[in-house]
Amino acid sequence: YPRSRPNEKAAYSFREGLAMIRQQGLSGFIEKSGNFVIEPSFKQVSCFSEGFAHVGTFGDCHHIDRSGEPVFPGKTYELCGRYSEGLAPVMEGRLWGYIDKKGRSAIAPRYRWTCGFSEGLAFVETENGAAGYIDRYGELVIRAGNLDIGGDFRGGIAQVVQGDAWGYIDTRGKYIWSPTS
Repeated sequence: YPRSRPNEKAAYSFREGLAMIRQQGLSGFIEKSGNFVIEPSFKQVSCFSEGFAHVGTFGDCHHIDRSGEPVFPGKTYELCGRYSEGLAPVMEGRLWGYIDKKGRSAIAPRYRWTCGFSEGLAFVETENGAAGYIDRYGELVIRAGNLDIGGDFRGGIAQVVQGDAWGYIDTRGKYIWSPTS
């Protein structure tokens, strides 16, 4: 697959049996045989996650299925994120919340920033600037204080960033390794 620009990646890794391909500024998906399942027709796309990919640009973002059709016809968001643990972050009115796989609001938009769920927790930044991890009900269960970024949990441990220092916490928010640079 030829690149449109010298530094542009033209082919991506397979996820859920499909790989994103970029041609002439548009993206689509191929199956393992190399045949297009979804012709390149989207300016911005994500890889598939839990059966869906998000497509579109700011103000016109939505999720598609493996045939390239909108999952929730007529429903768009300012921005969308990938599904993880059955929920996807979406931005509405400049705030982020989460929708379920039926397109229903699972956690109302009330965050400045959100990440996907892992092991039942997602890193967010609240409207008042507090950061931490929420549970599937939107409750802030780990207050991160002065952390800038919180990574996904894997095996009960997440990498966290404070300025230019990195550390690790457990699912209770206790440091396993305090941030050091």
